Amino acid sequence: MLKLLFTISFFSILCCGPVLVSADVSVMSIFVVSIQPPNDVIAITQNHNTINLSWTAVANADSYNIYISDVLTASVDTNSYSATGLAPETTYNFNVSSVLGASESEKSSTVSATTNVAPTQTPVGGGSIPPYVGVEKLAQPSGGFKVVINDNLKKTNNRSVILSLSGGPEATKVRISDFEDFRTSLISEYKEKKPWVLPKEDGEKKIYVRFLDDNDNFSPIITGSIILDTTPPKIEVDKIKDSFSVDEEIILSGSVNEPGEVLIAWENKYGLVVVDKNLKWAANLGKIPSGEYLIPLTAKDEVENAKTVVLNIYVDFPNIPPVAPAIPQQPGKVFPLDDKNDPKLKQISLWERIRNIFFKERISPILIVVPKVSPLALRGDWKFISLEKRFGK
Repeated sequence: MLKLLFTISFFSILCCGPVLVSADVSVMSIFVVSIQPPNDVIAITQNHNTINLSWTAVANADSYNIYISDVLTASVDTNSYSATGLAPETTYNFNVSSVLGASESEKSSTVSATTNVAPTQTPVGGGSIPPYVGVEKLAQPSGGFKVVINDNLKKTNNRSVILSLSGGPEATKVRISDFEDFRTSLISEYKEKKPWVLPKEDGEKKIYVRFLDDNDNFSPIITGSIILDTTPPKIEVDKIKDSFSVDEEIILSGSVNEPGEVLIAWENKYGLVVVDKNLKWAANLGKIPSGEYLIPLTAKDEVENAKTVVLNIYVDFPNIPPVAPAIPQQPGKVFPLDDKNDPKLKQISLWERIRNIFFKERISPILIVVPKVSPLALRGDWKFISLEKRFGK
């Protein structure tokens, strides 16, 4: 028995509504236990409407799921099962899986069997419904015959559903089908809860049910419906700037194609935005430090289908234009930086001479006008002139 360790990170939203909030992050470790599928599955035809299955028991298995033509039909806690209520002269494919807690094994290898020819009877119920021995006189329960799918939810994104049945005190068996004429159906023991697998492809799914007693007296056809929606929502993001400044709030907005919510993650924070009635959403992330950010946006619909897009956002310091320094209101002055008669000056660097003049003359920021000579020449006159005079202000 193999144990696999997974680490799952999740967060809890601290507040509801369109306000973005920080979230506490937790880590949880889960052990998933694998289990093997049954071996040596055997299918033996009993008569025109019954095929018996048996298999080798699997160690530690709590129960077994029975699949007929890829439809989950029953769950049993023994290593045998009788598929009853089958159509005559029809070949059925069977698979069995093992169940341990919340874990289910892969399906077993497929086995097939064909029902025998049916004895001559007069069909009851019309259409191509397989013949019933009894008549439509099953006693109705006080609340009426019912089939409810997933506690009456309108939508699901999972083909596996739970049927809640109400067949009354006389019901001992139930026939369930995806087709009104019951052309593919199965009779199994009546229970108030039954697992069922919906057909593929999104859209409205209907389930057809008939209840029977031990004498095959039956109920009218009862129907239930649910919408299967496995398609992720679409999310659009309104155009954003190429970059943001650290001193401005980052506001994102966009739209989706169906009701739901948008989850946003940034800077170790999480936010949840509820889509409005016009299918629009908007979120204020506030001010963010400088840097490059990958911000995932996840749209979820009402049945938890999800679609994620990632935004690339740049945040930088504001581009402030340089401000001209205050300029002294004094006329231009010429200061000699080189004295041909003073050999000591020749030993002082150019910038030391400029600095000496700054301190001596108490000159404010200035513009240096250099003679048109080689930069290496340290002789000659260098002129300091105010910017205002230089640019003719």
